[in-house]
Order: sequence, then structure tokens, then C-alpha cells
Amino acid sequence: MTTSFRQEEISRQVQDTVARLQLQDEAIHYFQSSAVEIERMIAHFESQYGVLSSQVHDEIEQGRLVESEDVCDWIMNYELLQRIKGA
Repeated sequence: MTTSFRQEEISRQVQDTVARLQLQDEAIHYFQSSAVEIERMIAHFESQYGVLSSQVHDEIEQGRLVESEDVCDWIMNYELLQRIKGA
């Protein structure tokens, strides 16, 4: 393997790594932006129903909260946010 060929290979690997890092950065930014919007929606539901998201399932089981379409959206958004945040 010649030095020139080796340098080209290293240069290609560096470019590939930079491209992957840029894609990861874009994905992180997207998920962070999404998380902010999801947090806003969740705060709206918590305010509207007077219940913390972590207590929604208990409230449904106790019959104090009806599992409406809004409540299902709330639960899905809360669970999605937990996955995004890695909780």
C-alpha cells in the first residue's frame, strides 16, 4: 500500500466520520426541538386535567380520569418524551 493511497483512505474515513457526526448532531437537534414541543403539550394536559403525567394511569385506574382521545394523546406524548430523554 502506497503512502498516497493510505492517505486517501484515511481522508475518506475522516470525511465519513465527520458526515456521521453531522447527521447525529442534526438528529439530536431534531429530538431536542421535538422534546420542547412535547413538553408544552404535556404541560397543557397537566394544567387542563389537574393531574401530573406520572399519575395519569393511576387516575384512570381509580376512575377519576376517563381514557378519552385527549388522554390517550397525553399518555403517548408523555411516554415518547420519556423515551427521548432516556428515562
